[in-house]
Amino acid sequence: MKMGGFRDGGGPGMTLRRWAAKLRRVRVPGPWGYLHVPKAAGTALTSGLVRHFGEGSLGSARFDRSLFGAFDGFDDLAPEVRATIAVSADEVRAMSSARLVAGHFYLSSLELVTSADRILTALREPRCRLLSQYDYWRQQTPDELRHWQPYDFPESARAPLAAFLANRKIAASSDNVLCRMLLGPDRRLPLDDFISPDEHEELALAAIARLQSLKLVAIVERGSEATADIGRAIGARIQVGRENVAPLARGPSSRCQDPAPTVSSLLEARTGVDARIYLDFAARACGDHRDAQAAADEAFRIRWASAVWGPGAQS
Repeated sequence: MKMGGFRDGGGPGMTLRRWAAKLRRVRVPGPWGYLHVPKAAGTALTSGLVRHFGEGSLGSARFDRSLFGAFDGFDDLAPEVRATIAVSADEVRAMSSARLVAGHFYLSSLELVTSADRILTALREPRCRLLSQYDYWRQQTPDELRHWQPYDFPESARAPLAAFLANRKIAASSDNVLCRMLLGPDRRLPLDDFISPDEHEELALAAIARLQSLKLVAIVERGSEATADIGRAIGARIQVGRENVAPLARGPSSRCQDPAPTVSSLLEARTGVDARIYLDFAARACGDHRDAQAAADEAFRIRWASAVWGPGAQS
């Protein structure tokens, strides 16, 4: 049987079977993916993307296992919380028909539903990002903390900053989180322990290579230019506001002194790999590594001075 006499190029002579085979070879693009690094403007950017793609465009899950470390009590979570977490590969793949999959995922999870050239992310200066995480968790109300039980990582922020940074149990959410999301799961990235300093350089290079494969890596500190970069990547104009933002102190800070030496050392350890990754891409954006480092240090100085916790919270 002939189908309208089509040939391979669509002309006369192509059989029905050959035409169907040709259609199967046509690559249907997967969803757009957004790798949401915590406290890096991802909630606002995701909302902007959803406004562009339309209501119902976003996949059902906002998390995989990446930030949960050794926690495995997912089925003990409240049903509405459990529904937001893709615990298995099958649960990730179930979102393959969505137009947008965005959340706190391993990059390898997003690649189960789409290709790297359709994945976007945004990076923030790592020390600022981690301080914002601490501030955000520290401001959680008792009701908000109970909402996530038996998962209790946010309660760790009730401790002084030094103790928070030294807490191995929460390493998956505090220790070089960007690197972990890009390369995990990986034996070099312990679920409930810090990354060995001996692995830092090798992991940074591997993570940079992974980021280079993505459609876009935006830099949060570029502000509206970062938003415009994301819009250009998907061929749209994206508008974002401020959402899910860690609170900042109002007015002049009563604590503008430098971090205590112990805190400085712990911050460097918890963000060393991520800082190497961030500066590589920030330097590309501003054209010079020294300028990128100076801008990162200034961003950290401002973020440190505006933290809501007082001097006693350091140690």
